[in-house]
Amino acid sequence: MEDSHGVDQTPAEVKAGLDALKAVQSSAGPPKNDPESIEERLQKAREDRDKTSSKTALEKKKELRKQFALLMDKAAEHGQKGETSKAEDIYRGILAKDPDHVEAARLLAKIATEHKAYRDAEVFLQRVVKNAPD
Repeated sequence: MEDSHGVDQTPAEVKAGLDALKAVQSSAGPPKNDPESIEERLQKAREDRDKTSSKTALEKKKELRKQFALLMDKAAEHGQKGETSKAEDIYRGILAKDPDHVEAARLLAKIATEHKAYRDAEVFLQRVVKNAPD
């Protein structure tokens, strides 16, 4: 049997060559354009992206907590000086960035109660109960 280069090969040599080719292909894994291979690579890319984005989200959350802690301290100082409107502004600013911030909502409820704004106090307390039911 003659191959494409004009070389004579016996059927046994052709079979041996095909077997060797199959062995190389199977050890190399699926071809790069194989749909299964593409799906696996896409899944890995998604997982890598999720790890990176969740890490970034976690870092952002930690940074926000630090900022909120500083703001809460500042608001407490204003409250101790009787500057409740300044404290209220800070608490509202925190809730604008994190609507689930329990302590800011609780302290806004306290301020609202002190000003006899009971409906506002109720809304803030409902938020507190929803976000920290324990």
